[in-house]
Amino acid sequence: MFIAERCLISFAMGIFALLPVYLLSIGRDEIFFGSISAAGMATAILIVLISPSLTRRFSVRRLAPIGGLLYAAGCATILVNEFSGVRATLPYFLSYMLQSGGSGLSSFQRAFTLHLSVA
Repeated sequence: MFIAERCLISFAMGIFALLPVYLLSIGRDEIFFGSISAAGMATAILIVLISPSLTRRFSVRRLAPIGGLLYAAGCATILVNEFSGVRATLPYFLSYMLQSGGSGLSSFQRAFTLHLSVA
């Protein structure tokens, strides 16, 4: 596993662990965190379910960077939302869905590649 990939995974786990505390500090409640988590998980499940058909159509080498780019786009969305000062609701959903989708796609591609190397 690459060093950059480990750093991104650590960053993602840190965001997931600290996001509820941060949302409470800016005036959001637990229901808001639960709803964006549910939207993110639904996106990740959808991406993992359609990944086999995507893998048959495109190569693993093309799909793995796309997963990383989706995750990076989610991080950029949350940063733009925070630095703009508006703190709208939609960017939280969008960023969590992009991050979960990118993570799901990258995780599936890692497992698919590991399966091919073992078989």
